[in-house]
Amino acid sequence: MSCNIIDYKPKNLTYLKEQGDHFQMSLTITDSDDVAIDLSDADDIQFYVDDTEVASLGSGITVSGAGSNVVTIIAADTREIGSNYTYSVVVTDADGVIRTYIEGKLKIS
Repeated sequence: MSCNIIDYKPKNLTYLKEQGDHFQMSLTITDSDDVAIDLSDADDIQFYVDDTEVASLGSGITVSGAGSNVVTIIAADTREIGSNYTYSVVVTDADGVIRTYIEGKLKIS
């Protein structure tokens, strides 16, 4: 019997932006072998800052790319300089499974 261990720990990335700028980022989602994770059938993709939803699939979030694995987020933001924020990108797949793919610190200058 063999068992392949799959690492489901979210990727940790720091996001830097200027105060008043919109969130605008494209994230390429791959597994630990750099193989595209197809998100074309995702029920929802959500972008949270400090546990508050900022954007979701169809409302500020789109999926594109040859492997349907490029998540683009564009959303307005009014947060203040100097606060410590956290953010995350959470995917709900067609089976209702929820997984956090990316999380990290948000720094506003």
